[in-house]
Amino acid sequence: MASGPLVPALLVPKRLSLREVEELAEWPYDQEPFYIGQVHRSLLFDIPQLMTQRVCVTWGYFDPALPATDQLVGFGVIHMSSNYYEVTDRKMHCYIPLLSVKPKIESKGYGGSIISHLIEEAERTVRHENRHEQKVSEHLFLDVYAQNEKAIERYKKSGFVVINETAPLYDECENDAPYFVMAKALNCR
Repeated sequence: MASGPLVPALLVPKRLSLREVEELAEWPYDQEPFYIGQVHRSLLFDIPQLMTQRVCVTWGYFDPALPATDQLVGFGVIHMSSNYYEVTDRKMHCYIPLLSVKPKIESKGYGGSIISHLIEEAERTVRHENRHEQKVSEHLFLDVYAQNEKAIERYKKSGFVVINETAPLYDECENDAPYFVMAKALNCR
C-alpha cells in the first residue's frame, strides 16, 4: 500500500534559553554538506551572542506524540536585523538566521510547521513594533545556499521568493559558496 503525503505535525513551540540553545549544538549534525556543519558553529557562537544582545528569539519545537526524551524535534531563530537595509528603505526587519529539524529523525512535515510558526512570530513582532509608526519592514528575510535545493523549494512553498536569483552572493567563510536571499511579504494588517 502506497503511503500518502505526510501531514505536518502539530508542534508545540517554546522559547529556548541560552543554555538550551547551546545544548542544540550537541545534535548529531554531519559536517557535509558544509551548510549542515555551519548550523553547529552558529549554535555555539552566533546565536548565543544575538540572544545575549536581546535581538533574537530562539524557538524550540516539540512533538508531544513522541516519547518525552525525543520531543524536541527542531528549532528556529527570529532576529531583528539590518542585514538587508538596502532593500527595506533602511528599516530594520525580521530575519531567520537559522532553523533546523533535528538530524537523523523522520521529519513528518516538521520543517513546514517550523517555517509557518516563524512567519507568524515575525508578523506579531512587526505589528508590535509598528503600532504607532512604520519603523520595521513588513518583509521577512532568510539566506539559503544555492546547493540546498530542498530548503529553497520548502521556502518557496511557504511564500518566499528569491530576490537575487541571477546574482547570488558568495560566502567567503564557506569557500565562496553561492547563496540566495529570500524574502516574504508579511501579513501585518
